[in-house]
Amino acid sequence: MNTRRIGLAAGTLLTVGALGIATAAAAAAAGTHPASALPEQTVTFTEHPVSDRTFNLGGTTGFTIGTTELVANTLEQGAVTIGHDSASCVVTRLGNRTADEICTWDFVLSKGQLSTQGLVRSTPNGPGIFELGIAGGTGAYQEARGYATIVPANDPQITLHIVR
Repeated sequence: MNTRRIGLAAGTLLTVGALGIATAAAAAAAGTHPASALPEQTVTFTEHPVSDRTFNLGGTTGFTIGTTELVANTLEQGAVTIGHDSASCVVTRLGNRTADEICTWDFVLSKGQLSTQGLVRSTPNGPGIFELGIAGGTGAYQEARGYATIVPANDPQITLHIVR
């Protein structure tokens, strides 16, 4: 997500806002599933926007609790597309120059999907670097745990820290 999109919450609080997530990391369970045989893995890539829509589900006009953002991106390492993602965030709290959003962010890679989620507190300057907890996955990532680190920018950098 780019800084224009990452700026959803804080932008209405001041001038430019942010999409973000709180940290949630978990250790992997040791198991006999084939995914547990794979080593710990770090995957870094850049997001490139495909679509970004914001809806007000709060029943009033303007930025409010219930404002929802839906985003889709391609994932690239250099010039190579390695997958795609989708994210949804809903504003759950507005405060004095801050806002909280609860978000889910799903990554589709060649070996399966990873689902991340969390809560972020945004300020007028955005969330800064933030983390999402890996909540689960499919395929080779079925038993994956860990977290994603997001570095906001026009084309955000994301690193998945996958633990099994």
